Amino acid sequence: MRPSTRPSERRSRPLARRRRKRYHTGTHESPKLVGACEYRSGWELALMGWFDSEPTVLRYSYESVKIPYLNNVRSRKMRNYLPDFLVELVGGRQILVEVKPSKKVGHAQVRKKLAAAQVWCTERGIDLQVITEVDLRLLGVL
Repeated sequence: MRPSTRPSERRSRPLARRRRKRYHTGTHESPKLVGACEYRSGWELALMGWFDSEPTVLRYSYESVKIPYLNNVRSRKMRNYLPDFLVELVGGRQILVEVKPSKKVGHAQVRKKLAAAQVWCTERGIDLQVITEVDLRLLGVL
């Protein structure tokens, strides 16, 4: 006996399994953190732990800055970029920090965001720093 090949008699396929999230997410609270935050990667959490233990870090905030940037030159489409951290050091110096995998730093979209962030930082006297997994290993948090 052959199985039916008519579409109406085909068995429906079982539901697909839910895919696991690729990123480590959760909530982090700290006395140095301006409010609690919901991080979206284990690297961000590791860096927050380093900020918490580092005596030169006075306070930091997570995705508290919104920087507009030109996403598409032809259509003039503007988007907003939310860098990961704005860090204030004990001496009053501020650093805008983006955590990014080293393989993504050269992507066109990331370069557009970082160029807009560099202009924004220069106008305000803030330093910009991109931290990759290599830098996190050097800090000893990975």
